[in-house]
Amino acid sequence: MEYFDSYILVILKMLRYYNEAKTVRTKQISIILGPTFVLSFQEMKGGGVRDLLCDSIQTGKGRIRRIKSDYLAYSLLESIVDHYFILLEQCGERIESVRRGVGTEHTNTDPPGNPQIDKNGPTPDRLRALKDL
Repeated sequence: MEYFDSYILVILKMLRYYNEAKTVRTKQISIILGPTFVLSFQEMKGGGVRDLLCDSIQTGKGRIRRIKSDYLAYSLLESIVDHYFILLEQCGERIESVRRGVGTEHTNTDPPGNPQIDKNGPTPDRLRALKDL
């Protein structure tokens, strides 16, 4: 975040998880907040900041069109940060799914850090899933 005489510049990364490709993609987002305006720029076309609040802005839902530009900038930042939490949740689910597939279930008698592995051992598919993680 950089402060200038008549505006504030915020540059951050926006992360998105794509289920079908099982990948995380990043875009650099720049937001300029002035006394009566907000400008946002993104690194690549599509799936960016504009999509996050487009419906609210176009339909006039909520407070987004009635309050000053700082609220719009705040809403953009909040939407970007919310995607981090979505990403963390999806990664956690994927890790848990791979963990279950590898068979690292703990029993009450196992000491911490000493998981019981399936008696058949990890299969090539399970190892690939770990590698892809």
